Amino acid sequence: MEKIILLAIALGLTSTLTLAQDRIEWLSIEAMEKASKENPKPVFIDIYTDWCGWCKRMDRTVFNDPEIITYMNEKFYPVKLNGEEKKTINFMDHEFKFRNAGRRGVNELALSLMQGKMSYPSYAFLNDEFQMITLLKGYRDKKTMLKVLNYIGDQVYLEQTWDEYNKE
Repeated sequence: MEKIILLAIALGLTSTLTLAQDRIEWLSIEAMEKASKENPKPVFIDIYTDWCGWCKRMDRTVFNDPEIITYMNEKFYPVKLNGEEKKTINFMDHEFKFRNAGRRGVNELALSLMQGKMSYPSYAFLNDEFQMITLLKGYRDKKTMLKVLNYIGDQVYLEQTWDEYNKE
């Protein structure tokens, strides 16, 4: 009986671990900041909107790819940020509020990350001290996104330019 219970526990843990890699474990900005204090690592922020078709395509394709999921969950704190988020976001002892500007409005954090040049989807890469490494705009296929994730996640960017790395 004891063996059966141990086997059931082992199978339960295995299936839980497997499920954890079935999707990217997206965090809020606040949850990422808290987790980063205990275990620093780079941050990937997917800046999207509810109406953005290319954002939805990224979610269905690239962000559903097992290789992307595994790498993203291992090397980054992945964050989803709605560029039009109406709730105030607290990050780095600062409040980022919703601005009722343009046709739909914008959250100040998205505005700051994209340096005022709004484009969806966009991807902000921050180092473990929340400093901007780079900002990518637009849809990226799996191959391109994985190459960028490796470049930043493996900290190649500290030793090589993107052009040098991309030639390899």
